[in-house]
Amino acid sequence: MQNKLEDYISGKTHYTPIMNIIMNNRSEDWYSELGKYITETLDIEKIPYLDYFVDKLKEKKGLITKIKDFLSSDNRTYSSIAIHFLTGVLDEKALENMFGKPLLHGEFGEGFDDDWDEEEDDYDEWRRSQGLPKIKDFYASYFVNVKGTNFHIGYDHRGTGIEIEIPSKFNYEVESFPNDDAKKCFESLKKLVDLYKEKNK
Repeated sequence: MQNKLEDYISGKTHYTPIMNIIMNNRSEDWYSELGKYITETLDIEKIPYLDYFVDKLKEKKGLITKIKDFLSSDNRTYSSIAIHFLTGVLDEKALENMFGKPLLHGEFGEGFDDDWDEEEDDYDEWRRSQGLPKIKDFYASYFVNVKGTNFHIGYDHRGTGIEIEIPSKFNYEVESFPNDDAKKCFESLKKLVDLYKEKNK
């Protein structure tokens, strides 16, 4: 993983956040579709971050709600399930169960929960005042291949971020991702859900 991090930092390989693909391409409501797959695949009632949505999915729908769902192209509840899964459920423990120990580094990121007092502006100064060593590792990274797709999955105190490898650097101003790329990203994320289910019982 160290070699893959160095390739990423040097620009030899390119990754983009999954959000850039599945929100940039509007051929489907990809987050909502992923949320539906998560509820079909996992028992969300037993998963922190997702158990909250069980009651929302069970709510009886009156005529007005049904009409609203019919007219709306997105289902906010399912989208929220997908977002919570990707950024919260795939936490330090879940990722370690899935992929083993991460690569800790200081190339980017903001550190971890125990690294500092959030009310302080100068973290290095605060750590010195507490007799703590200077922070060396700000981010935990996994460079992994899941069913043929290369991911960079990592976390710091802000939560988990997922990037997918792309052939070349993406120009946000003039390019968009075609349907095939969005579909591939979506199918790859489904494989992550499957792997989570397999490794986190």
